[in-house]
Amino acid sequence: MSIHRLSLLSLLAAASLAAQQPKPPIKETAVPINPVLKTIQHKISIVGGTEITAPERAIDLAAPRAKFPQVHFAASRAFFAANKDRSKTPSGLYILDANFIPTQLPEILAQAHVTLHPDGSLTNAQGGKIAMVLWQKLVQVTTPRASLSRPDERWSLLPSAHAASPYPLSYVSAWSYWYADNGFCRSVTATTGADAWGPVQNGSRPHTFIQYIETRAWSSGTNTVDRTCRNCDTLTASADASYGCFWPAYGFGVDGYADLKDGGFSWSWSW
Repeated sequence: MSIHRLSLLSLLAAASLAAQQPKPPIKETAVPINPVLKTIQHKISIVGGTEITAPERAIDLAAPRAKFPQVHFAASRAFFAANKDRSKTPSGLYILDANFIPTQLPEILAQAHVTLHPDGSLTNAQGGKIAMVLWQKLVQVTTPRASLSRPDERWSLLPSAHAASPYPLSYVSAWSYWYADNGFCRSVTATTGADAWGPVQNGSRPHTFIQYIETRAWSSGTNTVDRTCRNCDTLTASADASYGCFWPAYGFGVDGYADLKDGGFSWSWSW
């Protein structure tokens, strides 16, 4: 057996062993710093990618509108101008500043423990009617995998900085929502999630593990919850603020942030 073949087998064995090792834990931090409240303004930074806004370019990462006809679409400025008193906002799911429905919407609703009804109303786990606003962003990764950029590296193990696995990184997406419980006891829940996607495999698009994901969420009256993970494919952070019962206590103010990195690609989104 040639030295070259032995070397290749050794590398593959090392890669297999590394894949079996426990993945690094998710780190969660409660940061006692409240963002400065301001008019909602999205800030995006992309290196090695292109933001996708048209439904036809979102391809399989956009759910058919016919599947969720009761979802409302609106611009943030118009929505908040028309709903200054959030306690009087009609129950429902409002997707803001986007033209398509994220394919993971059923998972988002399940995680929030809310139910979207055929009449367009939205209820929480206790059956109370609520209004939820949802933002979403989608980015197509355009930077090539750095590990394959040189011919002499084609048999090398991917360095950790370019370790999208088991599939090359094709898309990243992030979403943030908040909803308020204005019943007997009042609260606001804010959640931010992020996903890393590989190319379509056998008719479906799988997640893929990337170098770094961070998600952050904040609700007025509670700490900022910041979660980070290396070698993850999806991550969420959620912050719940309770304002009490028996009296008309209300609070408002939410903030979200997502950051994803893999090799030469990086994308951050805050609102």
